[in-house]
Amino acid sequence: MPLTNSCDVLIIGGGPGGYQGAIRAAQAGLRTALVEKNKLGGTCLQEGCIPTKSLIHVAGVLNTVKYGEESGIKVEQYSLDWDKIQQNKNQVVDRLTKGLGQLISANKVDLVEGEARLIEDKKVVVKTHGGENITLRGENIIIATGSHAVKPPIPGVDLPGVIDSREALELPTIPKSMLIIGGGIIGMEFASLYNALGCDVTVVELLPRILSGMDREISRRMESEQKRRGIKILTGGKVLGLNEGCKGLEACIEHRGKEKTIPVEKILLAVGRSPNIENIELETLGIKLTENNGISVSEYMGTNAAGVYAIGDVTGDHLLAHVASAEASVAVDNIIGGKRKMSYRAVPSVVYTFPETATVGITEEQAKEMGLEYKSTKFMMAANSRAAVMGGPQGMVKIITGQEDNILGAHILGPQAAELIHELTLAINASVGAQEIAHTIHAHPTLSEAIMETAQGVNQGFIHII
Repeated sequence: MPLTNSCDVLIIGGGPGGYQGAIRAAQAGLRTALVEKNKLGGTCLQEGCIPTKSLIHVAGVLNTVKYGEESGIKVEQYSLDWDKIQQNKNQVVDRLTKGLGQLISANKVDLVEGEARLIEDKKVVVKTHGGENITLRGENIIIATGSHAVKPPIPGVDLPGVIDSREALELPTIPKSMLIIGGGIIGMEFASLYNALGCDVTVVELLPRILSGMDREISRRMESEQKRRGIKILTGGKVLGLNEGCKGLEACIEHRGKEKTIPVEKILLAVGRSPNIENIELETLGIKLTENNGISVSEYMGTNAAGVYAIGDVTGDHLLAHVASAEASVAVDNIIGGKRKMSYRAVPSVVYTFPETATVGITEEQAKEMGLEYKSTKFMMAANSRAAVMGGPQGMVKIITGQEDNILGAHILGPQAAELIHELTLAINASVGAQEIAHTIHAHPTLSEAIMETAQGVNQGFIHII
């Protein structure tokens, strides 16, 4: 409970953007209050990034066991303790949540647990969990209320067994079969996860390809790899309705001009997320929204209402935890008197599938649409010695460069793509050209050499592929 109901910075929402913004503001000497209606960490920590990756880690270990025979390790018998797996996942989340609480306390941020709504200029009222209403005044307000899973207008979406991503993390048992509606990042991560756990997975994607926001070539290769692993993918497919069948659920699908019924145990809705703007009462201050129902902000993260900022998923764009954190830093810098703009030129995005894929900057298709003169250079992971040693030669590194050797975009499909992408993210952010990467010594044997060799191929030619 705050010692005073007035503060310099009042932040609504304790997700990655909210709590990091609160800590930064407090470190800058501003009296800061943070309002959170559920638990610190938001969707990312409580029901998204962290618990998902905990289960994906287990699936990765299981894949190693399953395919170990290829490396000479034969495991004749193994079993999954799903309760223990879930327990470990929950312990990780609990430990990190407690750690956030300690950070908030150590930085002298006043944490108020409850739901906030705007009531007038620089004031919000918080309904606490105990039912009490507290009025808080913030000289500056940052809205960081996040987003929620979208429920598509499909008949039958409210049937038992039709779940969202949060519920998919809490299943009491591993389903024998699952239909996933949506082939975006969330859908493909869960598809890869449950496929590794032994579930019969089918993905239905309305668009012509999965991961439609990524580079087309990477997307196509990813689709082929997931199909090779046994995931059924129906692109250009439409779910007409969901029904209760004699042995579970049934999904009526239209695919390539034909209708088919697919019986499954569970159906996961993964068609996207929408900003949490309900109940904040944005209209009180006349705060403007974007076409996709997010809060409209300037490049300084300010709304049209003086002293009110918005960051993260609630803006309806770049729905990524690390973007929310970066936006929080920009907002706080501007609150303390800076004039810092938010840049989205180098935003990495990762899909934690098997194998992983990661991207930063523009795709080749975007370069064409923008009419840019560009060069696309690719290096196959099969020619990388470390990937070969790891038994993961599938995949590639692709770099899009401009006329001045500047890196416009980079795309990786293969082992540890999530870690590799940051060399290229830094290159774009710091305007480091491909030749500078090519001339930088990389340790051998490492996966990162694939990036170096791709950069070499931009101007000089490759060493390890013909």
